[in-house]
Amino acid sequence: MQSFNIIACKNYKTRWVKEITALSIQAWPLSLSFLGHMAMGITDSIMVGRLGSIELAAASLGATIYFVIFLVNLGIVISITPLVSQYLGARKPRMIRRVTRQGIWAGILLSIPGLIILWYIEPILNSINQPEEITKLLGIYMRANMWGLMPGIIFVAVRSFMIALCAAKPIMLITTLAFLTNITLNYILIYGNFGFPRLEIFGAGLASAIVTLLEFLRIAMIACFMRPYKKYNIFGNIWRSDWPIFRRIFTLGTPVAIGLLMEEGFFLFCILMMGYISTTAMAAHAMVANLVIIAYMISLGIATAASARVGHAFGRNDFDAVRIAGWAATHLTWMITATIAILLFIFPEAATRIFLDGDIAENRDTLTLAAGLIAFAAFVQITDGTQVVLVQSLHGLSDTKIPMILNFAGFWLIGITTAYLFAFTFDYGAYGIWTGYYFASISTAILYILRYYIVSKNAHKRQIG
Repeated sequence: MQSFNIIACKNYKTRWVKEITALSIQAWPLSLSFLGHMAMGITDSIMVGRLGSIELAAASLGATIYFVIFLVNLGIVISITPLVSQYLGARKPRMIRRVTRQGIWAGILLSIPGLIILWYIEPILNSINQPEEITKLLGIYMRANMWGLMPGIIFVAVRSFMIALCAAKPIMLITTLAFLTNITLNYILIYGNFGFPRLEIFGAGLASAIVTLLEFLRIAMIACFMRPYKKYNIFGNIWRSDWPIFRRIFTLGTPVAIGLLMEEGFFLFCILMMGYISTTAMAAHAMVANLVIIAYMISLGIATAASARVGHAFGRNDFDAVRIAGWAATHLTWMITATIAILLFIFPEAATRIFLDGDIAENRDTLTLAAGLIAFAAFVQITDGTQVVLVQSLHGLSDTKIPMILNFAGFWLIGITTAYLFAFTFDYGAYGIWTGYYFASISTAILYILRYYIVSKNAHKRQIG
């Protein structure tokens, strides 16, 4: 009996090692892909920041609003990944094709109301008393950037299908090329180089829209002509309706979208509250958010891979693999986010000077505040990484409604309440907003740890899809 227990223990450890290895192989191109998208946002901030702190604040607020709308749509569309993963594990290739096609249509339809909101974003922000000098520039930026929304959502639909097939390297290559294109177009359009007109903040938005369109065209070509994707023929008979699958995508994805809206709505609340504090606070917050999101993007790559691996294990009824996949992803993200947090905590001032020139007197207050916020906020990345990995692992098990409620509890009941109290009642200003962020992140992480423990333990009682 003792020798049997030793063998079982060794086998369990071996599965853990194999899972972390396989997860790392699948996650690194995804993490690099998400980092590439994030790097485009940071590049925009750096290049727009050279125009001035007000332009930086406007572009960052615009990018945040765009991202919130994008994520609402994305929450529906990314339900393709767990569904395709489950059908792949259950060996149902026809269902993979049907799910992906309907996901593409969902993305097209969802982007229309988003475009309407973005078109009228300047008067919307003026109605809630945001600084006029910022909203005017933001409106200019958004009139160009908004046209990337629809191709961006379709890109996510196709990318979700590819992720579920555990073949993500083309996504990394597409993103790398997009990053280089974005830098080139920003250099040309923002500053008016190579004979082009100087478009400043409008040029940054136009560059982003062009890059997103090119990303969609590239991933569509890969899906049509490269193995293993082309055998699924996801664009064939694209007009064919499949209402049961279409409804299933919305049933599974709507709670995800609402959960993401609550999380990103909290971040939007934070930047709007910074606007009430001062333009300096808004610009400093923008820099810190851009830096902290580096670790989040790495965790998101791990989380996306975990969702596919959990869904695939669930589809083939391997419930031990379901538990191991989620917890292995959590441990992996802890190691990475802790390392980045320590580096940011040690070198906060060096990090802030990436965005603004410290030799210019009008930038010094912004840089000082940003350095303080980085040191204060660095370790939030660990809890942020925990919650994003576990929520995606839960999505791999088609568990979306309870995570939506947990997001509401963590980010809105706890996060917004504590952020407002510390910022305005206790008068800690920008530091108070980040205190609320910390409470929101750590409470949500704890809730997701408990939820994944319960759901993964009882995965055998759940049904595919």
